Amino acid sequence: LTEEWKTATALASLKEAELKKEVSSSFYAILTLDAKEKLLQKSDTLLTEFLRKATLRLKKGESNVLEKTTAENQLGQLKMQLLQLQQEKDLLNSKFQFLLNSETEFVPEGSSFKMATPVTIEAKIEQHPLLQSLEQKKKTASAQTSLEKAKKLPTITLGYNNTSITGTGADNVIYDKNTRFQSAQVGLGIPLFGGSQNAKIKASKIQESIAENELEKERLSLENQLKNV
Repeated sequence: LTEEWKTATALASLKEAELKKEVSSSFYAILTLDAKEKLLQKSDTLLTEFLRKATLRLKKGESNVLEKTTAENQLGQLKMQLLQLQQEKDLLNSKFQFLLNSETEFVPEGSSFKMATPVTIEAKIEQHPLLQSLEQKKKTASAQTSLEKAKKLPTITLGYNNTSITGTGADNVIYDKNTRFQSAQVGLGIPLFGGSQNAKIKASKIQESIAENELEKERLSLENQLKNV
């Protein structure tokens, strides 16, 4: 039960880390869209001015209608990109507020889009909450195997009773409540049929192997992901 409690604690830490990751991802995604929006707005200003001059050149007979049409198409596409970007920002902002679970509306601010690189891959992997939760899951499976093995051992039971009798007892003697009667009991339980318990032990060992394999698989996966960063 102690190992199961530790596993639940590790899973809670994993969920916390996943939430922080989602918040960070949304934070930097909004910053990136803000920077992209500023570039598009600057381009919008330039294209609007270009269209104005193209229209004026067309009126003066210094250019043909193709130049004006091209400018209008480019400006229209740019405004469509701005509209799509704004819709994407609205969705991200809604997600960001949902993750923060706050009635206060927070606006991400920052000047850097680069996240810090871990000192070493090995250190980063060992601190990863996913591996820590899987490591604890393996310990829980091992504890379960030890528990199933312990059920095959003899059990000792001890009992003690302290009571009183008011009135006439079985020996025709009158007793009051101040007279106490004590008794003790000792028992020894020896398992006779261990077939089903042996099957449970084997099943628990299989769960141990599964937990070990899952841990190693995720460790290798994380190593490959960090090497490719």
